[in-house]
Amino acid sequence: MDMQPQYQSSTDANRRDPLTGFYSRRFFCARLDSLLKKTDQPVSATLALLQLENFYQIRRWVGRPEADLLLGDIAAVLKRSLPETVMVCRCEHYEFAALLIDECSVNARLLTDRIKHALFSAVADSIPPQLDLKCAVGLARLDRHARSADVLFATARHRLSAAFAGAEGLEGWQFSYPDEQRIVRMLKLALRENAFALSYQAIVTISGDLCPAFELRCALPTAERKISSAALFEVAVQNALASEIDRWMLQHALETLGQRPDAGLRLTVNLSHNSLVSPEFFAWLRRKLTNQRQLARRLVLQISEIDVLIAQHHMRFVSDQLEQLEITLCIKHFGCTEDPLRYLPLLRAHYVRLDARLTDNISHDPQQRTALAALVTKLRKRGLLVIASRVEDMRAIALLWKAGVNQVQGFSMQAPSPLPNFDFGEQVNLPCGTRWRC
Repeated sequence: MDMQPQYQSSTDANRRDPLTGFYSRRFFCARLDSLLKKTDQPVSATLALLQLENFYQIRRWVGRPEADLLLGDIAAVLKRSLPETVMVCRCEHYEFAALLIDECSVNARLLTDRIKHALFSAVADSIPPQLDLKCAVGLARLDRHARSADVLFATARHRLSAAFAGAEGLEGWQFSYPDEQRIVRMLKLALRENAFALSYQAIVTISGDLCPAFELRCALPTAERKISSAALFEVAVQNALASEIDRWMLQHALETLGQRPDAGLRLTVNLSHNSLVSPEFFAWLRRKLTNQRQLARRLVLQISEIDVLIAQHHMRFVSDQLEQLEITLCIKHFGCTEDPLRYLPLLRAHYVRLDARLTDNISHDPQQRTALAALVTKLRKRGLLVIASRVEDMRAIALLWKAGVNQVQGFSMQAPSPLPNFDFGEQVNLPCGTRWRC
């Protein structure tokens, strides 16, 4: 199916990015949605999302004018490397998208690997010697389940997440279900019928004077809980449904905070990658908090370290939005990737929730205790508060306290509960004799 004639039919300058000459994302998505509606004409097509992972670092070194020139050079390489039948757009935050048709779609991975090699060769002499251009590609095939451009972009970003997780050696991070569309239908039904099951789990302070806090979670109704929440929400992200779930969760969080005027009570809500890259989400959040700014100060939004990595160029915008709204930010799974400290300057976080693998054997492994204490010291010097999660052994709490951890969470203190009820004033005696107050 030759798409090239209709792509070149428009000369409207508003449809093209002035720096690269590529189509704008808005125009590109409109064309993509139009293609998806052509159910009578089966087409072999793939969306390729190319992310210049560390371009923000290059821009910081060379300055904006030189970075713009380099971006123009990169666009020229893409034009030379891609067949004329390929439609390309420039997305926000140093990303490009290409629609690969027919043979290009069949050979999508080979084609994108060749493009990456061409980019590396072309820009090697134009960037500071201490930096290398890093880029990643996420691919999403057009099929009968791809309902919109938004879903395709979300799927391509999900592939980027998988690539990062694989590169970092993270096992068990991806889930695969043969009947993914059944899960999609279940999620849509739960959203439509307001049928998610909410639960709260206490976050308990062991060091410092911090406010009582809960993490708000949601799952499908009891009959469907044989599918893990982690798998459900990975499917939601891949199918561009997670941002809607985030809004549902935040709405309930605000209602809970409004019903609990306890001045210090905080609620932590997880934020998906779909929402991080969506300006519309933050516009919605701003409207929602227009007359509820006092509640915003009691919200903690939590994002994963992997999502920080694949949305690096969005992080300044995200941080600015949350700071303006006076919402606290937490990074979860902190330490699941190599050298996580180097990403902290991208955003203004207040908390980090340690990846469970950093603390899972603390009671028996002296080397893990030493490494943990060193990491916590670095984090606290940066003004960050540190949370340890999945603490299932009360004996570990004294060791976490000794390492400088501020808060802990886990079944050893409280299983998730339908209501935010926990006695934060209870005094506990630990096996080592240390006494602390929740």
